[in-house]
This record gives sequence, C-alpha cells and structure tokens, in this order.
Amino acid sequence: MNLEKPSGWLIDGKGDTNLVQLHEYFCNRYGTDFFAGLSIFELNFIDKDLQPYVQQSDVVLNAILTRALKHENILEPVRLAWSNNMRFNALAMPKFNGTHFIVINIGVVPILQSLYGQLMSSPTFRPDIGNIAIEIPQEKIKIRNDISGVVALGPKDGPKCPIRRAFASMLASEASKFLLLHEFTHIAHGHVSPNTPLVEIAGESDLADNIQSHTLEMDADAGAVVKSFNELIGFFERDLQPETVEQKRIANLKVYLGSGLIPCIETLSLMLSGLFALFPIKVVTRENMFHGKHPQAVVRLLMAFAVIESHILRSKTDMPASDIQNAVGRSLKDFYMEIDLSEGANNVLRSGSALAMEENEIGYVRALKKCWASDLYPILNARKLTSTELAPPTE
Repeated sequence: MNLEKPSGWLIDGKGDTNLVQLHEYFCNRYGTDFFAGLSIFELNFIDKDLQPYVQQSDVVLNAILTRALKHENILEPVRLAWSNNMRFNALAMPKFNGTHFIVINIGVVPILQSLYGQLMSSPTFRPDIGNIAIEIPQEKIKIRNDISGVVALGPKDGPKCPIRRAFASMLASEASKFLLLHEFTHIAHGHVSPNTPLVEIAGESDLADNIQSHTLEMDADAGAVVKSFNELIGFFERDLQPETVEQKRIANLKVYLGSGLIPCIETLSLMLSGLFALFPIKVVTRENMFHGKHPQAVVRLLMAFAVIESHILRSKTDMPASDIQNAVGRSLKDFYMEIDLSEGANNVLRSGSALAMEENEIGYVRALKKCWASDLYPILNARKLTSTELAPPTE
C-alpha cells in the first residue's frame, strides 16, 4: 500500500509527530481511496493569504470545543485537526491512541468567508446594518455545487463598511462552529463506533441503513443547533464591554442587530441558510428522501429551523411560535433574494413544494422517530460520552 506521508500537521496549534502514525492508521483501516490526500498541515504549509483565517478559526473553534467538553462533562480527549482533503468538509473520527479527532477541511474557511462576505457586500441585503451607501451594487450570488460539496464563489473584496464586514465574519465564524459542533455531537452521543467513521460524504446503501444514517445526522444537527443557539444567545443578551478595536467593532454591530431572542434567531437562521446552500442540492421528492447516507440539504435546513423553534418554546419563553417562525422566514427570504436561482439553488424552491405536502414530512419524521426509538436510542444511551440526556424516544 502506497502511503503518502503528510508534510505537516496542526492540532491545537501544536506540532505532533504522532499524526504521521494517525495518517497511516486511517489509511490502513479505511483504505487510501477514501483518505487519499489526508494531510494535517502546519500553518507554514498553508497559502499565506489563508493563514490568518485558519489561525483565527483554530483559536475560536478550540475555545468552543473546550467549553463543549466541559459543559457535557466529557473526560475523554477530543482534539481538532485541519485537513486539505477536499472530499469532505468535516468528519468525526474514532479514537486513535485514546483520543477522538474532529477533522475540518481547511478550504471551508475561505468558502464561508467568501459567501457571507459577498452577501454583506450587497447594499440590498439587510440595509439596516451599517452604511450601505459605500457598498457597490453587485450581481446575484451564484453558488455552484459539485460532488464534494465544495462551493465555487467568485472572488470579492468583501464589504466596504466595517460594520457589515464584522457581521460577515461573525456569520462565517458561526458556520464554522456549527460544523465543529455537529461532529462533536457525533462523538458525544456515541455515534462513532470503533470501526466506523461518520463522514460528510454522500453514499448509497439500502433503505434501512440510510434511515439509520439520516437519524444519526439529524441528531447531530439538532445537537449543533442547540449548542450554537446557546453560544449565540449569550452575545445578544449580555452587555459588552469592548477593549480592543475588534471588540468595539462587534459592540457597534450589536447596536444594529439589537438584543434578545429575535436577532439571535435571525442570525442563526441566516447562518444556516447560507451553510446548507453550500451542500449539493437535489430536488427532494417523496421517492428520493432516503437516498444516500445523508439527508438532503433542504430537509436538514427545515429540520434545523424546527429545532430552533422547539428549543425556544421548551425554554419556557412567552414568545409565540409565530414570532419564531416569522424571524426564521425573514432570514431565509432575505438570503435567497440575493442568490442566483439559475444554479442548483433553484432546487430549494422546487423541493419546498414536495416538503410542503404534509404526508411527505410526516412520513419522513415518523421513520426517523421509529429508528431512534427501536434501533438507536438503547445503544447510544449506553455508550454516549456526554452526561446530558439524549432526546427521549417517542413514536
């Protein structure tokens, strides 16, 4: 077996020679076909223009990971790693030498910065934020999906207004956090067995396997949505006392966004709308809902919105469900008003018709609930790492 030794590595900001063994271990276990090119790079091996973004993301995500481990009372080590393998955006790995790994594609960073940067560069998008008079009118954003789930976006300078630029960076950061927390939930909830990695790559298998995989993915999404909301609400509810220039810029941004639940819901919904637009988007039909290992991106987005609503309503707030739904709807509409629907994004609208049919949605959710109650919950509840309770089984 021909194994290419990684030229460098980055874990928790420190070099680690054991990662050469890690690379060989996973190539031997899962084959070079899937993991061909898996390399965990030092910052010295990253394009110099990309280094600041990756460095910043590494610091932010490691802080999020540390808080998540503490909150969930997980004692086993979980470490963040970066890879240049373009066949996935993020994945949760089984333990290696007693450590769990969450691997994120380095390419995710500029893609997210580009998407939200282009969005906030448009003076027609969220004109209530910052100074739109200095932004240059632009064509609608074209998102081209391919099989790897990587999006191709045209080069842009980003927003001219520092307030709008700060919001774009905030959205990109929240999207990176969501990817991390999705994979973290896979590990915390016991989804990752010693022999099987759960990865962000579509595949085909029989219906029962696909339903089980969809159920696990939805559980990971739900965990990431709740954790992302809990992280974000702190920003919108606490008083900021800025000291640095960056902190003052964030504080100024909050003046435009406002405080409380509604701006938190709008920001989270907008981030999710953009993130799931980057995944390959097929037209969802009753026949293909369970095709592949992963749920369709549109289905994941709508289920994430439902989790936001249920999480807020369970928190004993007196906010009407209609206010939550309206905030989510505004963000989704605002996002797609800026997107060129001649590309795959048009499939979102076409899929809406199929998902609007009540029997399709009920049938999909019922299949997931049945799988969770009968197949997954008993196993995962016994092997989960987190001290928090899993979603209780319901029919």
